[in-house]
Amino acid sequence: MIVSLGRDLTAALLAPDDFKALSLRLDASWPAGLSDEDIRSGLSEWGSLEDLSHVWVPVQQLRRLGPQDVNWLTRFDAMIERAAQYGWTRKQAAEVRMHIDPYSRK
Repeated sequence: MIVSLGRDLTAALLAPDDFKALSLRLDASWPAGLSDEDIRSGLSEWGSLEDLSHVWVPVQQLRRLGPQDVNWLTRFDAMIERAAQYGWTRKQAAEVRMHIDPYSRK
């Protein structure tokens, strides 16, 4: 699952049926060459930046991006459960750790 995030924090779910990966892609509205602090500040209302490669995002925020049918939601929940097994959730699985696509930062 890939989430494309605009500078205005508009999020779009790309590859909604790929439950084997979870990454954030900063779209073209983010200027090239942003400092680490600019990225941290820019993402602060959407998630909590752990480092320049990972961000913690509320699970409910991600869930709302996808189709709201039972089949998709069941697979989404299973993905979050698997993430928890690897330590990629926190706050009692209320947040999940997403990889930030490094190519989207150029």
